[in-house]
Parts: sequence; structure tokens; C-alpha cells
Amino acid sequence: MSNQGRVDRRTVLKSLGASAVVPLVSDVAALWTIGERHPLVPAQAGAPWAPKFFSRAENDALVALSERIIPATDTPGAEAAHVNQYIDWILGDAEETEQRQFHEGLTWLDAASRDRFARPFVDLDAPQQDALLTPVAAAADAGRDNDPGVAFFRAMKQRTVEGYYRSEVGMKIELGYAGNTFLNEFTGCTHPEHLNWKPPSGAKGS
Repeated sequence: MSNQGRVDRRTVLKSLGASAVVPLVSDVAALWTIGERHPLVPAQAGAPWAPKFFSRAENDALVALSERIIPATDTPGAEAAHVNQYIDWILGDAEETEQRQFHEGLTWLDAASRDRFARPFVDLDAPQQDALLTPVAAAADAGRDNDPGVAFFRAMKQRTVEGYYRSEVGMKIELGYAGNTFLNEFTGCTHPEHLNWKPPSGAKGS
């Protein structure tokens, strides 16, 4: 898929904003586990993870689609981060409009794939999946939400980013966050122009 559709790992935190990143660090660090489960998704009574909101076929499409949004490069992609599990968990308690958007969106994706390639999306190779998604991603970037699949793709991209950067892969491997660490010393600001800063005259409380 073109760079328009994929998530640039190096700049994604700018799009999330500091207010979104801080909760990720504080909430996720204590939940990291090694295994086949997204750290925020509750365990299912000792059984292997299985989707609760999506069907098996929808989940397979979700895995494939999330991997095209954040593909594996020098670091693992969305599939390795179990983003599909996160989205299944989130959608289980989401508003009905968002639930319907994802069900209808995955149905649209499969139909578009069959129309163009005579196969479901999960059976396409990566270049074919990218060829199908590239114009949708371009339309999303251009704000053409009335185009088929665009609103769904935008929502899917947002949920994929959330799930990835709330995962062990996203936080530890991609961002290099070490977890429960602390500073031995906090020196504060060392910029000379800031050391003798005073509030301007007339400022509230001065």
C-alpha cells in the first residue's frame, strides 16, 4: 500500500498527541505479558484467545487489514502485536453505530476484493491487498468520507494505531519504553535563558 495508507511509526506519536501517549505508558506498563494475547485483553479462562465480537472470518480479515496498515518492517507489525484482539475487545462495548460500521466495513472489503480479484481479502497477496486499499487510503487522506469504504478505513486505521501502541510490541520494541524505571536524579531545565525566568510584570499572582 502507498505511504498514504500505512502508519509512519516514526511520526505516529505526533498524531496521537502527548495527552494520548501518557496514559499509554502509565496504563500499559504493568500489564505487559509475553504470549499470544494483547496485554489489555482479558484472558479467556485458560483457553486460547477467540473473538467474541467478530466472527472467525471477520477476525481473519481484521488481522490481514491491520497488518497492511502497520506492516512488519524492521520491527513487528500489527499482527504480531495482536491488534485484532484489541479491536475485538473494544468493539464489544462500543456504540452500536461503530459496531455496525465495522461489520459493514468488513463486508464491503470482502465484496470489493471479490469484485476485483475474485477472491476474499484474506486470500490476496500483499501487493493485491495494497492495490485494493491504496485508493481508499488516498480518499481518506483527502477527506472524501462519502467514497465507499473510506469512513470504515479511517476508523480501522485509528483503532489499529491505538491497539498497536498499547501493545508490548508497540511500546517496548517499537518505542523502546523500558517499563517500570525511574530517574536517580532529575536535574530540571538546563537552558541558560530559562534559569532566571520570572513571570512578566502584571501576571496573575505576581
